[in-house]
Amino acid sequence: MGWLVEGELVSIDIDMLNEITKITAIKFDIVTTRWSRLLRMVETGKVDGAFTENFKSERAEYTFFSRQPIHSSYFSLFILTNSDITFNSIDDLAGLRIGLLRDFFAGSEFESAKESGLFTVIEVNDLGQLINMLKQHRFDAFVNAHFPTIHHLSQNNETEIFNHSIAISSINPGFLLLSKASKNITPTIILKINSALDEIYEKGIYEKGIYEKVITNYKK
Repeated sequence: MGWLVEGELVSIDIDMLNEITKITAIKFDIVTTRWSRLLRMVETGKVDGAFTENFKSERAEYTFFSRQPIHSSYFSLFILTNSDITFNSIDDLAGLRIGLLRDFFAGSEFESAKESGLFTVIEVNDLGQLINMLKQHRFDAFVNAHFPTIHHLSQNNETEIFNHSIAISSINPGFLLLSKASKNITPTIILKINSALDEIYEKGIYEKGIYEKVITNYKK
């Protein structure tokens, strides 16, 4: 995930890629597109990789997953600060209109409730749309990955939006996907990226640097 702030892409994932570049000198050219389209581009080798994705066996048919995650997060419910919605369990979403990023999996409990018709899901293409449509009352709440979302909210001073402390899903690791069809993804490149991620976690760069920065900014 990544979002434009004053013309620059920012997110936990971008910070992690920048750290990999510092260690390996591998440079990443970032392009943004819909997730479903991006996955097809990875499968065909039109791009070298994508971020981030929980491990799924069907993706492993055409991608290498990084050994370590780019980030770990869970899905939370986000509402307007003046909303009277309370949330203690999935059942509290009954009858609501819920925004969700297209092609995103928000956990088995949420998906089961969605399939049962407990609430209505409105899918959009990016986080900016989720935020704007919530402000416009086009849905009652939205569900998205917790830490990438609060990173975006803090960077953009989005004080109108509040997240409930109870998670929608359990903690899931999000990995970097590397295309098996890309000629640029060699065993050497994979080894360098995996070794860099190992170093980032072993030295506490993720926990004490990147992750802590996001939390500190959000609490300001």
